[in-house]
Amino acid sequence: ATNGVTISNYGSFVSVDFPVGTTTVTFRAQDCPGNTAECSVTVTIVDNQAPVLTGCPQNQTWAGDLNACTKTVTLVIPTAGDNCAVTSVTHTLSGATTLVDNEFPNQLDLYYGVTNIVYAAFDAAGNSTTCSFTVTVSDPQPPTISCPSNATVNADAGVCYHTATGGLFNPVVVDNCPVTPSFTLFGTTSASGSGTLNGVQFNKGLTTVNWSKCNLYRTKCRQSSSGYNIFSTTVFHSCFGAWCSCLCF
Repeated sequence: ATNGVTISNYGSFVSVDFPVGTTTVTFRAQDCPGNTAECSVTVTIVDNQAPVLTGCPQNQTWAGDLNACTKTVTLVIPTAGDNCAVTSVTHTLSGATTLVDNEFPNQLDLYYGVTNIVYAAFDAAGNSTTCSFTVTVSDPQPPTISCPSNATVNADAGVCYHTATGGLFNPVVVDNCPVTPSFTLFGTTSASGSGTLNGVQFNKGLTTVNWSKCNLYRTKCRQSSSGYNIFSTTVFHSCFGAWCSCLCF
């Protein structure tokens, strides 16, 4: 027989261990004068058993550290087994933290939010199995936001509005993670966006600017403009509501 199979008895496959794959078995018959005849048969063994992962962690929640944007989490690594052999094990992270890796670190730096972790085991036959869980890391640190000082700004030459430049109307935002504040304008000027007011045209009249920065908290400040005349726009700023513990998605 081929494929490393040895058959010691005659005419029977009893107690023969065939490996996964195709084995060709040749039978030969011989009489006393030495005449022979042969026939062959192939035996194909298919591995349809998926690997098994044991000890997959449960969903878990961690409180983040102050002044950091990630949390180092120590995870229990599941054990992979198979009826033949496990050829590879991978883990994939998606959501707040993304990563695809064939290595198996038991410590991962996870960003604030919900990270989905999927372990996968594969064998040589292409069978696979997975187990998954989530790790939620909370951000305990609200951002701070400060509006600029009140200012009186003249309308630009030849027009009845002022174009913001140089960060004049932008707030100062501080957080343990990178932040991009968003704004909403209403009144004589209506607009919304994020990052900066540079390039926004403020019409003559009363415009209110609401700034906010969201992580797991919401922080706001307000800029209001009034006291204008036909040639100028006067902008007053007032900040309020250091933070409130409402969720922001």
